[in-house]
Amino acid sequence: MGFAEEMLNLGEKLVNSADNRINGNRNRIKNTKGMIHKFHLNNKQMARDLHNNLNEFTENLNGEVNRLRRKFKNEHKEMRKAQHETFEEFKENLSENVNHILKGARGLIKKCHKNSMDTHNECIMAHKNFMTCMKEIERKKRHAGYQPTHSEPKKRGRKRTTH
Repeated sequence: MGFAEEMLNLGEKLVNSADNRINGNRNRIKNTKGMIHKFHLNNKQMARDLHNNLNEFTENLNGEVNRLRRKFKNEHKEMRKAQHETFEEFKENLSENVNHILKGARGLIKKCHKNSMDTHNECIMAHKNFMTCMKEIERKKRHAGYQPTHSEPKKRGRKRTTH
């Protein structure tokens, strides 16, 4: 083998080596493009899945929130009804108690008024009896000829004479 053949072999080897490297680079670029394309497709699929999951979560969350709102509204309605019934019962009991107290107070007032009237009537009767007794005593004194002394008080109703 001569020098020319070696140079030719070396040139072919260099060309083959360059072709192999270029082909290897082409394969790597192709593989890289394929990987990027797969990554892009996977990324799109993952974005769709995340979007669907988010929509499903949002729908479930909206449904749950609406369910809880309805439950709260119903519980609040029941609570208001119970409070209203309790208030009405309290109001009725209070009204009954106040009426009972007023009835008792009216009874006491009537009793006190009756006692007052009875006492007043007794005082009037006692006064009449006293006056009757006094008139009887005066009549008996006059009939017996009794003369009052200076130490005894004078009767009311007489006019005084001036000196």
